[in-house]
Amino acid sequence: MNRARLARSLAAIALVAGGVVATTPPADAHAVTGVQATNYKSEIVGVTDPAGQLDVRLLDLGRRIELVNRGPTDIVVVGYAGEPWLRVGPRGVFENTYSNSAYLERQRPGRPTGPPPDPTKASGPPHWRRTGDGTMLVWSDRRTRFEGPTPDQVLRARGQGHLVVPRWTVELRRGDTALAIAGRISYVPPPNPLPWALFAIALFAATVLAVRYIRWPGVLGHCVAVLVAVDVVHSFANAAVSGGSLVTQAGNVLRGGPVSVLAWGLGVGAVATLSQRRTDVGIILGGSAALMIAVYSGVTDAGALASSQVPSALSPLLSRGSVALSLGLGFGIAVELAYEGMRGPAFAAHGHQPRAATTVRG
Repeated sequence: MNRARLARSLAAIALVAGGVVATTPPADAHAVTGVQATNYKSEIVGVTDPAGQLDVRLLDLGRRIELVNRGPTDIVVVGYAGEPWLRVGPRGVFENTYSNSAYLERQRPGRPTGPPPDPTKASGPPHWRRTGDGTMLVWSDRRTRFEGPTPDQVLRARGQGHLVVPRWTVELRRGDTALAIAGRISYVPPPNPLPWALFAIALFAATVLAVRYIRWPGVLGHCVAVLVAVDVVHSFANAAVSGGSLVTQAGNVLRGGPVSVLAWGLGVGAVATLSQRRTDVGIILGGSAALMIAVYSGVTDAGALASSQVPSALSPLLSRGSVALSLGLGFGIAVELAYEGMRGPAFAAHGHQPRAATTVRG
């Protein structure tokens, strides 16, 4: 592959990768779940259930609640206005179509959801619509997450922890018996992002130097393999915070992070071609995979570096480390390979020297 052709290929792939990322809706900026890192921690402090038949936990950093009803009687979730909202029991999962709470939680910017329920019906008997099987109910509830402007006590002392919502309550009913889920929301100061930024910069420089001066396709292949492996773990750890089975989480990764999945395929192709000394193809595949991961799993998740609450099943330390690695290693590979593409086939020449012709004398 000549220099002009390789340069055009790299430029085209960069434009495609950038276009895919640029057209991602802001609400879904996170590579998999759409859950953004935050400095507000929501937690459950108690569940009022004398029968002990409920299993409750928070998902997505408090944005959603998961409730499992192990009893023989339906559990009804009371909505924001005191109306029956959701129901779960042996017969499955149901939603009250007259509930204004259901309408409010379906609202998304730029996505019309139709007119709100009739207020006269909302205050009357519920109209249940079956939405699923099983005894597990998962729903988004604004009572368990912090919304609104930054509290005054946080503005006065951002470096200190604060209890910003001393108590939130989600009321439940089992027949005529009142139950409740109680929790609180705290402000947890963010970490210093400077060490992570320095780590990413150092990794970027080390990657550029390694690929440029060692000039062995195996080095590039190993760098791409590490980048892809870390991104796979990072993506599935992000999906795990939304709950569900492994199959469900895999589906969330495929639906929520198609660019990452494409990058993994390109990365595997890069490793395979580089192992066969097909460096021209390896440069294109490896560079495009690295650019996609750096932008889609690095830049869009960079908020984790400066947030105390990270949407990942990994520890905050490992999660931030994976983001910093995606930034440093990803951009290091992409920038250096773009540079090599502009210079010409020098990189390829070091990866596979053609055998010199020999003259046979008779």
